[in-house]
Amino acid sequence: ERAERITQAIEAYYAREGRYPQDLRELTPRYILLPPRPIILYGQDWCYFGGEGYYRLGYLYRQHWGDPRLIGKIHKTGGELPDLPPMCDAEFVALQQSHPDYPYEYLKEK
Repeated sequence: ERAERITQAIEAYYAREGRYPQDLRELTPRYILLPPRPIILYGQDWCYFGGEGYYRLGYLYRQHWGDPRLIGKIHKTGGELPDLPPMCDAEFVALQQSHPDYPYEYLKEK
């Protein structure tokens, strides 16, 4: 539901601006006043790549709350995607830096 609210704001932005936002911060406050955050991990943010004619929205996911294995999940894409890095690489690095003692393991998308 949270990801769908972000997707609707991205699509509204595209309808009005004729392009997708480069960054999710471009959505506020006109398209979404307070963007919800994912709730899988504390302090987590969305995984987002956006450009003139494309976007990819996702989040880090794990099977259950105690599982240290994380994977980047794609929620929605729009337009024609160029070659992009694996989903959520930067978000995983940020998570490791903010919690260096937790043994997270990143399972890259295949």
